[in-house]
Amino acid sequence: MATQIAVCLLIHDDTSFLKYALADFPAGVDRFAFISRVPWHEMVGDWEGTVREAVKAGAKVVVGDRPSELEHRLASYSALQDRGYTHALIPDGDEIIEPALLANLINIAEHDLADRVYVEWDTYWKSPEYVIRPRERFSPCILIKLGVAIPVGGRNFEGGRQLFLSQDYGIIHHLSYAGSDERIKRKIETWGHANEVIPGWWDRVWKRWDDDKLQRNIHPTHPEAYGFAERIHVPEILKPVFETCFPDEASRQPDELAVPRGASPISIIIPVYGGSEDLERCLASIVPLKALVREVIVVDNASPDDCVAVAKSFDGVTVIENSENRGFAAACNQGAAIANSDQLLFLNSDTIVPGIGLQRLMESLTASGSIAAAGPLTNRAGHGQQINVTYTSLDTMDLFAEDFANRSEAMFPDVERDMLVGFCLLVRRSVF
Repeated sequence: MATQIAVCLLIHDDTSFLKYALADFPAGVDRFAFISRVPWHEMVGDWEGTVREAVKAGAKVVVGDRPSELEHRLASYSALQDRGYTHALIPDGDEIIEPALLANLINIAEHDLADRVYVEWDTYWKSPEYVIRPRERFSPCILIKLGVAIPVGGRNFEGGRQLFLSQDYGIIHHLSYAGSDERIKRKIETWGHANEVIPGWWDRVWKRWDDDKLQRNIHPTHPEAYGFAERIHVPEILKPVFETCFPDEASRQPDELAVPRGASPISIIIPVYGGSEDLERCLASIVPLKALVREVIVVDNASPDDCVAVAKSFDGVTVIENSENRGFAAACNQGAAIANSDQLLFLNSDTIVPGIGLQRLMESLTASGSIAAAGPLTNRAGHGQQINVTYTSLDTMDLFAEDFANRSEAMFPDVERDMLVGFCLLVRRSVF
């Protein structure tokens, strides 16, 4: 029998991302929307509107009454078999399959390599800008051979040969927790796990998250399943969704860097003894911050590697070369002695400086005339300055910093300390 593949979506009333889930399937792969007039729960939705949206998205619509997910699956797969289809791609209406993965799945079906195929996915939170980390451990079944792979509940199947494809073959983008409050509220009240939602989750986690994006363990029924949400650069495949469904977020621009009122451009003093790669990353992060930085002074304590050459490769960096290792404090004093700003930033060479973070640090120092020094929060430090960050890559660190800088002041107010860690210390020259 020739291979015939169909897309099979089971749906009642959630059409938020339906047209994107149904888009871009190749010719020869028919798209079906099996729409149940009755929900898998007691809250009836606008199934007629779903029919209209599915037709508009190019799907062949089959309407029936399926009061449970298992009944819906069994009836839909049987209907496809009766129409002569041998395989079904089974995304939900909020899942978008990468083209590379789709090509691999079709190849598997055409060569009869497996009867049920499981894949990896990224799950999104609030919008396509935030993804769950670590990646959700659940691996959804996305391709089945009809009549061989038998549904037994949810996305679970039995029978035939199973195959797991790692992210190397492409992933699914799962917009499960992306969307409006209205969508998520209805989701947690009507899905099959509605009776498992942790009491208070809506107010304590979902609503509070906008003010406290450092929250951990945020899944509504099994908290540890969603470790945290990381802000990322929106994947190319999700940009149409982002720009159309989240226009306010898509058009948002980062704040321009500017010297705070009462402050002046700072002098950055970096004592260094070895670690040229760290130094290069540090200096590269400072280069775009010209609006905030008057000068950068690197004091080299006779490094055994090429730190001096690295420092000199950056325009505008002043380098002091010591013939011996004079120690951290002496190097800081040397830099301060030639600095020209009223505000001195003593910075370790193994740091990376996000611009918005530096601007906020300057604001803290100048918030009152009695503040002598200010230090930032960071991913690794002692004495109360460490936080559990929600970025997993330096590529997304600036996005994290932007969110954290705009956090609720009530959540993370400036506090007085008996001491500050010296990895990044902004000091008024007048009290130095």
